[in-house]
Amino acid sequence: MVPNSVANRALRVTVSGELGPLGYHEAEWIPDFFVAIYATTRQRLDLDLWNYGYHSSPPWWSTTLPDHTSISYPEGTVIVDVVSPETLDILWRGSAAIALDHDPLENAKELVNAATAVIDRFPRARPIVIASPR
Repeated sequence: MVPNSVANRALRVTVSGELGPLGYHEAEWIPDFFVAIYATTRQRLDLDLWNYGYHSSPPWWSTTLPDHTSISYPEGTVIVDVVSPETLDILWRGSAAIALDHDPLENAKELVNAATAVIDRFPRARPIVIASPR
């Protein structure tokens, strides 16, 4: 997806907006995790073809030897990865697919709806108790 496209910006705003009500907020310093968003409308998406800077399969995904086969996602897929800043392992991955239309604006709307559905499956943050009443 083109980095500054309308759909890309809409996906970023949507994911950020959906994480807020779950108790997560943006932090410049020492974040608990990073979020990576991928979407495709014109071709299949193979995340293993590119070096995104983090490990695509953390050790806990498999109890056997690491699987080096690539996973290809079909056109119309939104993927949200939550990545540990310390280990660069994926902590959580969610995906959703849409039926593509001939109208790019309609596809962008549907991708945003898919991103919302993905984040709806993300766990809610645990509240932090700063002080307790006496």
